Amino acid sequence: MRAAREGHPGELKVLLVEDSPSDARIVRELLTDAGRRKTSLLCASTLGEAMSRLRERPFDAILLDLSLPDSGGLDGLASLHGRVTGVPIVVLTGLKDEALAARALRQGAQDYVVKGKFDGDSLSRALEHAIERTRGGIYVEYLAHHDTLTDLPNRTLLHDRLCLALEHARRNRLTLAVLFIDLDHFKEINDGLGHGTGDQLLQAVGARLSGSVRASDTVARVGGDEFTILLPEIKRTQDLATVSAKILNSFRSPFLIGRREITMTASIGASLYPNDGEDADTLLKSADSAMYRAKEHGRNNFELHSSVVASLSERQSMNASLQEALRRDQLVLHYQPTVDAVSGQIVTLEALLRWQHPHGKLLRPSRFLPLAEETGLIVDIGAWVLRAACLQGRSWQSAGLPPLRVAINVSHRQLSQGRSLVETVEAALRESGLGPRRLEIEVKEASVMYDESTAIRTLRALHDMGIRISIDDFGTGYASLSRLKCFPFGSVKIDRTFIRDVTFSPDDAAMVAAITAMAHSLRMNVVAEGVLTGEQVSYLLRNQIDQMQGPYFSKARPAEECTELIAAGKVTLDRARKTVG
Repeated sequence: MRAAREGHPGELKVLLVEDSPSDARIVRELLTDAGRRKTSLLCASTLGEAMSRLRERPFDAILLDLSLPDSGGLDGLASLHGRVTGVPIVVLTGLKDEALAARALRQGAQDYVVKGKFDGDSLSRALEHAIERTRGGIYVEYLAHHDTLTDLPNRTLLHDRLCLALEHARRNRLTLAVLFIDLDHFKEINDGLGHGTGDQLLQAVGARLSGSVRASDTVARVGGDEFTILLPEIKRTQDLATVSAKILNSFRSPFLIGRREITMTASIGASLYPNDGEDADTLLKSADSAMYRAKEHGRNNFELHSSVVASLSERQSMNASLQEALRRDQLVLHYQPTVDAVSGQIVTLEALLRWQHPHGKLLRPSRFLPLAEETGLIVDIGAWVLRAACLQGRSWQSAGLPPLRVAINVSHRQLSQGRSLVETVEAALRESGLGPRRLEIEVKEASVMYDESTAIRTLRALHDMGIRISIDDFGTGYASLSRLKCFPFGSVKIDRTFIRDVTFSPDDAAMVAAITAMAHSLRMNVVAEGVLTGEQVSYLLRNQIDQMQGPYFSKARPAEECTELIAAGKVTLDRARKTVG
């Protein structure tokens, strides 16, 4: 919490944290009579009340009693020091507690005064000197931890924040990520157009990078044309691809430096804790190594360190096996229903790919699709999924079962095919006899951000055929809600990570409410993914979610097991409705 100062420049705004009314009255009278500087004094009798006061208004200084009813000794100092930035704390202590006050100085207090041993002038002087020392120290501290050209954190501050984030991640078993970004061909621009232009370009790049990530992320300049981004509490590897795609896509617009438009691209390397390292230096080196691999692949690219260091022979073997699986019909589809939140009617069955491995294991897509995406085999696999899902949808339709859509997921590489993907879809519909209004195509945030113009053009062509288009896993915090209106989306699927804690996390509840309101304003349906409990269903019903999907209703099943579900037509929501009504 940064308590910025505002109001009359001559007035000193002080927060007194003191549980003794008589001591508080003495302090107020002494400061009023001192006459050195007009003082506005606001009192709080507990640490909790002080925290509330600090949220309500800014202060120039804090006078803190070390013996509060809800925080004794140095605990109150530690709590306040951790919540405010740039506000000096002067400790009030009794004669017998001077040793404690001295310890308080070592833990961040600017000064201390002994009760009964100060007058108005000395107290006022102590406050003013504490403010002056703090402001001078803040500026020196700022210079030591920030890049003077871009005003971004420098390598030192990045390292400190990364170490703190790692401690938090270890305690809470979280994942975090580091992105290392190097500008492509910056030296040629700097040498050709001059260092002044180069400096302005670096400032513009820093601003654009900062606008591509969350406020809780750290963007730092760590070298001449090198930047690093710390992403704490990243939830999935897919989010790395999403934010990297957003950064690369943001660079598509030229940088306007003076009257000159400069085109710039970047290469991005990423590392994940704990997969790619358990300490700050290792994670930074891993991201740096991945960045050089991205440059080797043609620049303007993104590479994750985990995929770089994986055994080449193992990857080659997996790729060969996957090609064999495609030829030998070892790939299978399971289907998971999406239900209407009002009626419980099954409206969609999402096709989810599995690999029936010869060794007997049924492999989930996370085990093999990243490699298929990298090698390009995903195009052939995607065509197979499309054809198989359309044939199955037509089979259910021919059996006289209630009408519904089959949904398939389309990857970034498939989407980048443009017109070729449209032709593949047309062929699958034609061969199967399934009507286009019985097909739904789902794309992830990252997929549409790699190349927005191609994505928009391709998805509009599919939409014009009568196919429903949905954006999947929405809500990671990297894609802009306002961008939704540029795409022909009929549905927004809220990422399961926000649904998981929606009943007890105010932040997740706010995110779900915001996405729902925005999507509805754009006349889109909202689908909640990963619904697990009746409590979640009740909450979602109360908050106008249109459709739901998740294990609460049904896990993904083979096609033959889905037939009974479809024949029943709907699932019961009675338990959840009772808690709503």
